[in-house]
Amino acid sequence: MELLQQKSDFQTRIKDKKPVLVDFYTKDCEPCKWLDTILERVSENLEHQLEIMKIDVDRHPEFATQFNIKSVPTLILFTEGNITWQMAGFDTAEVMTQVLRTHI
Repeated sequence: MELLQQKSDFQTRIKDKKPVLVDFYTKDCEPCKWLDTILERVSENLEHQLEIMKIDVDRHPEFATQFNIKSVPTLILFTEGNITWQMAGFDTAEVMTQVLRTHI
């Protein structure tokens, strides 16, 4: 999982052919911390067929505004720059793997 370092990296990364799952979080959000372990398993289950990027919406509130994020964690899957799936909260690694498999 990669933390967003430069805002300009975001547009470049989400337009890639490889799907990018973006985890919008805050560092004080306890469920957001639990999600890290789940996302590691999802990545392994999908044999690294997607990239995972983390964006702290406290540090980058413009993304929360742009994507109308009302709660964290929120996950958005981008495929070649388009939103192909979105979810507020999270589920088990197995359920999330199955759902994401249908979108990548």
